[in-house]
Amino acid sequence: MKGNILLKNRHITLTSIILALGCLAFLPKTQALSPAPDGCYPSFTTAEGCNALSHLTSGAGNTGLGWYALFGTSTGSFNTGVGAGALVINNADSNTAVGTAALILNTAGTGNSALGTAAMVNNDNGTNNTAVGSFALQNNTNGSNNTAVGGAALQNSTGDYNTALGAGAGTNPAIVSNNVYIGDPGFAGDKNVISIGGGAASGTDYTATFIGGIAGASVSTDAAIVYVDTDGHLARAL
Repeated sequence: MKGNILLKNRHITLTSIILALGCLAFLPKTQALSPAPDGCYPSFTTAEGCNALSHLTSGAGNTGLGWYALFGTSTGSFNTGVGAGALVINNADSNTAVGTAALILNTAGTGNSALGTAAMVNNDNGTNNTAVGSFALQNNTNGSNNTAVGGAALQNSTGDYNTALGAGAGTNPAIVSNNVYIGDPGFAGDKNVISIGGGAASGTDYTATFIGGIAGASVSTDAAIVYVDTDGHLARAL
């Protein structure tokens, strides 16, 4: 049921975009720019750069700016590629790549956003990923719903629902799925793990932790005791 709702909402959104873009054609003409901008192509298309969007056929609402940006897109729609090689072989929908080689190998993945040089450079058919930072999520091929913020953050190739915040966070290539890393590279085999600086991505161990809203707060009568081991692992007492 949830999937059907999401698909319906996406259809409504895309329809609204098309209608809004179509209305622009009927706006009153104002004073033109001089010289006039080039690239006034059909289907709400903007292309600038060597071979940018040169294979476009029925795709609509695409913007390719840069050397070979969106070069392979023919039927894909609502993509934005800015930078040399951005989304170069993409033919899917609703991807945004800003940065040289960002999403350069994406073919069928949809709904991805990559900002930074070589961000998500190896993504093939992973969907709904967000990468912000140079080389962020660079090893991801078909993992979906991952979020990486920081230079080289999150280097898993196939995991889903991972979140990494900070330069070098989540860089262990063997982490699995459903993990959260803040300033922590993670460990091979991690699954359903939340790690905040357990192993500092900077290489310098943290020496203190401060979390507001804990000291003096009331707890329920069935509250459990938790312990912290020498590795900084927080666990509930049995």
